[in-house]
Parts: sequence; C-alpha cells; structure tokens
Amino acid sequence: YIATHSHCAELESANAVATFPGPSGRKIVIGAHFDSWDVSQGAIDNGLGTAVLFEVARLVHRFVPDRKHTIECVWFNGEELGLWGAKKYVEKHASDDIAVVINMDMIGTPTGFNAMGNDTLLPFLRALARDLNGFGMSTEIGNQPWTNSDHMPFIMNGIPTITLYARLDEAMGRTYHDFPDTFDKVSKRYLSDAAAVVGVLAAELSRSENLGLRRRTREQTVSFLRKFRLEDILRREGEWIFE
Repeated sequence: YIATHSHCAELESANAVATFPGPSGRKIVIGAHFDSWDVSQGAIDNGLGTAVLFEVARLVHRFVPDRKHTIECVWFNGEELGLWGAKKYVEKHASDDIAVVINMDMIGTPTGFNAMGNDTLLPFLRALARDLNGFGMSTEIGNQPWTNSDHMPFIMNGIPTITLYARLDEAMGRTYHDFPDTFDKVSKRYLSDAAAVVGVLAAELSRSENLGLRRRTREQTVSFLRKFRLEDILRREGEWIFE
C-alpha cells in the first residue's frame, strides 16, 4: 500500500523465482530486489543486485549439479515500499526448511562477508574468504545484523542470513534514491566479481553437510534482536511484530 496524503492506492505485484532443486529438502535462498525509486533508472539500487542474481542463477545451473540443498534465486519486488516482496515470500514459505538467506542490495566487488550475528557461520565464512584470496577478501568476518533490506523479514522469522561487504565507487554511494542513479555508473567488473563470489558461496553452502544453522524460535529471535540493539529501530519503523 502506498499512502499519498489523504488517500491510498492498492498495488498488486509479484516476485520472480528460479528454483534449482536439491535432494535434502533444505533450501538456500539468494535474493535481490528489482524495484527502485521512480526518479531514477535504479542502476545501483538495485540494478546491481538484480543483474548479479541472474548470473548467479546461470552459474548454479551450469556448475553446481552436485548440490545437496535446493538453491532458490528470488527477485523481490516492493522493497522500497516496505520490504513487501520479502515479507510475502516469508509468509508463503513459512513451512519451508530455509537454512540461510543471502541478500544482495547495491552489491559491488565483494571485500568480505557479514555473518549477521550467526556465530556458527564464522569458521565457514573465514575459510571461504581464505580460499577466495584472489579477490582480496578479508578473513575478518563481520557479525553485525542490520535493518531495512530484504533480509530483515527472514531475521524476524528466525531464519539465518548472510550479507556481503562490497566496494562501490563514491559516485555510486551518493546517487542511489535520486536522479543520478543511472546505468552509466554500473561497473562490469563489479558485476563479474560479485557473481563469482556469491556463486561460490551458494555452491559451498548447497554442498555443506552441516553448518549448525537452526531456525530460531520466537523467543530466541526476540533475544537476538535485543542483543544487537535492533528493537528500538524496528519499533520506530513500525516493524516490531513481537507484542
């Protein structure tokens, strides 16, 4: 729903989903939103993530036939209007065994991983960063969850998430949500690097026997959000669902 002063307009939209089945019944979700602000072309936010996800899907289809877990690529709609595509996906797939979600929002050349508060992922991500040393990935793994992107509805429902630290040109960081967010600023190198790193991350996750990832209960989720001081932010934004 979009509120415009004295009236509301109801919009219907859809996500796009590509599923690559695996035999275990568990699922790795890789997501990026494809909507943008209407004043721009949306090249950086989030044409980058949208394009990278297409390439990741191609790489998974061609090079990861031995996956144990399903890989599902999801192009979310309505992120800029309130994370609606991600919220509805989580609602629809509430009973799915989702092991972990990788979210790509304004991604450039990856420089490191963020385990988003999931301690059990730290050894895995540290080892993977060492293996990807040709990309200059840092082995110092971040572990701080943040809000306001499509990973958040998954966190609110107890599902572990991963994001990436990435290099963007200064002009890219200044222009999103504004007129200058145009396709001439997109770097082919950034797209290529991001697709390679996320593709390898997805492949390794999909082949892993046990990463110790478990869905949090409602009580554990509340404790998790409070531990990382996200409750006040979510309350201010009207997103706290735990009353």
